[in-house]
Amino acid sequence: MASVIECLQETWLNDLLIGLVIYVGFSLCLIIILLVILFKILNKNKGETKDEQQRNNLSEN
Repeated sequence: MASVIECLQETWLNDLLIGLVIYVGFSLCLIIILLVILFKILNKNKGETKDEQQRNNLSEN
């Protein structure tokens, strides 16, 4: 445990670790946002196809 603390006292290593944590955090946020947008688009397309099917059924009657 003491060697880990001594290792983190090196400024370049500490900066690298902080940078990696920030990078991973932003990357995860962007991936989640893109997935949410993708699912919203897919659900919107499914909703439109259901509406089209209902319109077709009404026009046949």
